[in-house]
Amino acid sequence: MLSPVVSGAPALVDIATANRAATCDFYSGLFGWTYVPAGDYVYAELDGDVVAGVRDGEQAVWTLYVHAGAVETAAKGIEEAGGQIVFGPHLAPGQGEALVAADPAGAVFGLWRADGPGGFGGFGVGRPGTLTWAELRTIDGGRIDAFYGRLFGYEQRQIGDGRHFDYTVWSAGGQTRLGRHADKSYVLPYWLVYFAVDPAVGTDATVVRVTDLGGSVIGDPIDVSTGRMALVADVSGAVFALIDDARPRAS
Repeated sequence: MLSPVVSGAPALVDIATANRAATCDFYSGLFGWTYVPAGDYVYAELDGDVVAGVRDGEQAVWTLYVHAGAVETAAKGIEEAGGQIVFGPHLAPGQGEALVAADPAGAVFGLWRADGPGGFGGFGVGRPGTLTWAELRTIDGGRIDAFYGRLFGYEQRQIGDGRHFDYTVWSAGGQTRLGRHADKSYVLPYWLVYFAVDPAVGTDATVVRVTDLGGSVIGDPIDVSTGRMALVADVSGAVFALIDDARPRAS
C-alpha cells in the first residue's frame, strides 16, 4: 500500500550509516530489499515499491520523514515553536524538498514535500519488510504533543492513563499516523521505527535472523497489545523495532 500525501503522514524513513555496503547487505538479508542509486542517496525497494532510503552518516540512525505542504513555512513554524533546523531545506530535482529538524526535546525528524504527481510522493508501508508504525519516545509528553500538534494539526488522543502509561496516538487526514510514548527513561528522545515481519516467520525467528546477519538484540520479543515485538539493532548499530502485527494480543 502507499501512504497518501497528507500533511503529517509518514513520507519516508531513511538510515544514515558509515558503512553503506554492510548496511544494505544486512537489510537485503533481513527483508529482501534491493537498491536503486539516486546520486549520493540510495532508495531501498521491495517488490518495486520504495520502502526506505540509505545515506552516508557518521552516526547509524533511522530518521522518520513526514509530509509537509510547504517545507520553508514549516521550518519557520519549527523554530517559532522551540525546535531547531538540523539540515536543509534541500531540493531533490524532480522529486521534492527535504528538511531535517529537531523538536524541543532534541528528537530528530524530517519533512518531505513531493514535487507533484511525477515526484516521489509515497512509499510502501504496512506489509512484511516495510514500515508499519513509528513512535516518538520522549520525556516531556505534553510539551511535545503541543509542538507536533501545532506543526501538523494532529488530532491527539491519550490511550494510557497519562501517568503510569503516557501514550498518545496522532491522527492526520482522518487516519491514525504516529504515536508518542513519554517516559522518564527516555533521556535521549528519539523516533523508533517499526518494521513488519512475515507472520509465517514470526518475530522470534526474525530476531534470530538479525543476529545471524551481524545485528544485535536490545529487547527480547514480547507480546504487546498490537502484536509481538522486539527491539533490535542492525550491523552498524542503528536501533529499530520488529513486530508481527498480524497477531495482536487479546485484550
